[in-house]
Amino acid sequence: GGNKVVQPNGAVTGADWWGEKWAEAVDIKVTRFATGNCHITDHADALILVWDGKNKDARDVLKKARAKGLTCFVWDYVKMKEVTE
Repeated sequence: GGNKVVQPNGAVTGADWWGEKWAEAVDIKVTRFATGNCHITDHADALILVWDGKNKDARDVLKKARAKGLTCFVWDYVKMKEVTE
């Protein structure tokens, strides 16, 4: 129950690190899952994705989240704009 951020297990760097810092700042619990054991979207109610528009793993997460009908907010940090396609 409650709000949470779901992260893959492992080194938290880049956008994942910033996501955790944001979650801490707004008092949202971070839950980590081992990669390969499940898909991150299996435990999500929505997706906030910050990426460069190129990372294939991030694209896969977005594709699966949209296929599940999750609400998705995608921010391209290179172009500094929301991705709506």
